[in-house]
Amino acid sequence: MDERVENAESKVKGTEGTRRVCGATRVALVALCASMILLQLVALWSDSYAYNEHGRLASGLVKLARGDFSIFRVNPPLPDMIGALPARALGAAAPDRASLNLAPFARTEYGAGSWFIEHNENHFLCLRLGRVCELIFSLVGALACFYYGRWLFGDVAGLFACGLWVFSPYVLGFGRLVCPDVPSAALGIATVGVFHYWLASRNRTALLASGILLGLAELCKYTLLVLYPIFFLLWLIYRGRDLCRAGLRAWFKEFCALMIYVFVMSVVVINMGYLFERSFVPLGEYRFETALFSGADSYDKVQGRGGNRFKDTPLAKLPVPLPYNYVLGIDTQRLDFESGMKSYWRGDWSERGWLLFYADALLLKTPLGALILFLLALVLATSSGAYRRGWRDELVLWTPGVVIFLFVSSQTGFSIHSRYMIPALPTFFVATCRVGRLFSSVISNNLSGKKLRALQTFVVLAASWNVVGILATYPHEISYFNELTPLLNPSKDHARIPELPSNANAITRIKRALTCGCYAAPRHFIDSNVDWGVEEYRLDQWLRNRSDIDRLVLVLWSEWHNEIKKEFEGQISGPSESKPYWFAISVNELYTKDCHYRYLWEISPKTIIGYSIYVYRVDPKVDLPPREKREDGANDESADESQQGNQTDE
Repeated sequence: MDERVENAESKVKGTEGTRRVCGATRVALVALCASMILLQLVALWSDSYAYNEHGRLASGLVKLARGDFSIFRVNPPLPDMIGALPARALGAAAPDRASLNLAPFARTEYGAGSWFIEHNENHFLCLRLGRVCELIFSLVGALACFYYGRWLFGDVAGLFACGLWVFSPYVLGFGRLVCPDVPSAALGIATVGVFHYWLASRNRTALLASGILLGLAELCKYTLLVLYPIFFLLWLIYRGRDLCRAGLRAWFKEFCALMIYVFVMSVVVINMGYLFERSFVPLGEYRFETALFSGADSYDKVQGRGGNRFKDTPLAKLPVPLPYNYVLGIDTQRLDFESGMKSYWRGDWSERGWLLFYADALLLKTPLGALILFLLALVLATSSGAYRRGWRDELVLWTPGVVIFLFVSSQTGFSIHSRYMIPALPTFFVATCRVGRLFSSVISNNLSGKKLRALQTFVVLAASWNVVGILATYPHEISYFNELTPLLNPSKDHARIPELPSNANAITRIKRALTCGCYAAPRHFIDSNVDWGVEEYRLDQWLRNRSDIDRLVLVLWSEWHNEIKKEFEGQISGPSESKPYWFAISVNELYTKDCHYRYLWEISPKTIIGYSIYVYRVDPKVDLPPREKREDGANDESADESQQGNQTDE
C-alpha cells in the first residue's frame, strides 16, 4: 500500500469517530434502537416468569423498601432494584426476614419470590412493568456499542456494532428480563469504551466517567471484578512508553489520577448502591462458607457457621471498603462453583462442568451471519492496516472480552448457563464492526470496483441473514440456536419434533430451515440455554384456545405452572394407564439424567411451544409399552399432580 494512502487512512481513523453524527447515521441509529425496544416490549408482555425471576423482583423490592441487601446477594443489586421500581411505586408488599424463616447461609431469594407472588395479586403487572424498566440497559448497550465502534472505525462501523447488539439472541432474549447479564454487558462495554477513550485522549472527564461507569457495572455482576486488574495492566501497557519519556513525576501523577478517578470512585459508587450497608467491616469479622475464604481444606469441611482464613492473621483488623453483603455475595457466588452441580452438554451429564462448554455455546448460539462477519473482520484486520487500529488500541479493545470469556470458561464447577458469557459479547461486536469500513469512501478507493462491490454485497447478505434468522425465532430468542446445531451432533438420540405438513407453503419451509437449530438444541444444551420458563404463559394461552383438554399432565419449569393449575384445576392429574391425556413437559425435564420421560421421545408432539415446551397427546394403549409405563410411575386417575422441575441458578 502506498505510504501516502496509509497516512491518509490513519488520519481518517483518528478523526472520523469524533465528528458529529450525521443526519442519516442518526436516523439509522434511532431506527435500530427503536426496533430493539419495540421487539422487547411486545415479547415481554407475553413472557411468563423466567426461573427465579420472582425472587429477583422480590429481592429488589426488599432492598428498596427495607434497605436489606442479604436477599439474593449472590448477584449485586442494581438490576433487581431497577426491576422492582414499579412494584415499589404500586405499593406491593415486601417480605421481611422473619417471614422467610432464614437459616444462616440460606438462599433467601427462593422463599422471597414465592412470598411475593402469594401476597401480591398484581405481581404479574409488577413484573411486566419492571421488565420495561430493565430495557434501559439494552438501550445503553446499543448506544455504547455504536459510539465505541464509531470512534474506532467510523459511522457505518458504529451502526454495525449497534446492529450486532440489537439482533443478538442473548440481548433480545435476556435483556427484557429482570436479570443481571445484559445490564452487566451494557455497562461493561460502556466502561471499556470510555476508559479506552481516556487512554487515547487523556481527557480527565472521561477518566472520571469511566470510574462512575465501572462502579455501576460492578453493581450488576461480580464477573466484572476482572476489569480492575485489566484496566491497570492496560494502562501500564498503553501509556508506559509515553510516561517513561515524561519522567517519574508524570508517571506518579497519572497513577494517582487513575487510582482516585477510577478505582476509588468506582468503590464509592458500589457503596452508594448498597447505601453504605456495613461498609468497612474488619476482614476478620466475616463468616465465609467457601473453602477459598474460610480456610477449610475443601467445601465439605467448612463448618456449619462458616469460617475465616484471615481471622488470626495481621489482615484480620483490615477494614474492607466494600458493603458487607457485597463481600458475602462474592463468597456465595464462589460456593456454587466449589460445590459443583449436575451439568449437561452434548447429550452427556456430569457432576462438574467443561472447559469448552462456553466456546461451544458461543459457536451455536451466535447467528451464522454474525459469525461470518466476525471471520471477515479478522481477515480484513490481518490483511490490511486500513481495517485495524494500532496494536495498543487493538489490545485495549480485545482484552476485556477475551479475559472475561476465558475467566467464565475456567469456572468448571458447573456448566449450565451460557448466559454467563454475555458480558464478553459486546467486545466482539465492536471488534467485528470494522467490516463497516468497506463502505468508507477512503477505504473504497483502495479496492477495485468489482472486488469492493462483491465484499459489500457479501457483508449486506451476512448482516441480513443475521436479522432474518433472529426474527424467524422471535419471540423465543432464549431458545435460539443457529443452523450448525443439527449438523454438529446429528447421530445423538433426541426427542421427535412435529412433522412438517406435506402441503406446507414456501414461507413455512423457509422458517423451518432457519429454526432447525432451535429444534436440535437439546442434543447439545438444555436449561436456560433453551428453556428458562418464559414460554409457560404462551402455553397457558394455547391451552385456553382448545376445547379438547380433558386430562392434563404438567411438568414445567417456572412459577407460571401454578397459574395454569388454577385455570385447569379440574383437568390436572398424573399420567393414566387407561385414558388418553395431554402432556405438557419442559425440554429440561424431557432430557433429565434419569431418563424418566424418555418414552415420550418416540411420540410425535402435537406442538412445541417456543421450542422448549413439548405438548403430547398420549394414548396409553397405543403409545406406552407396559415396561415404560412402570418406569414412569404412571398409575390410575387418582395419581398425584405432576411435579415441577427443579433447577439451579447462579
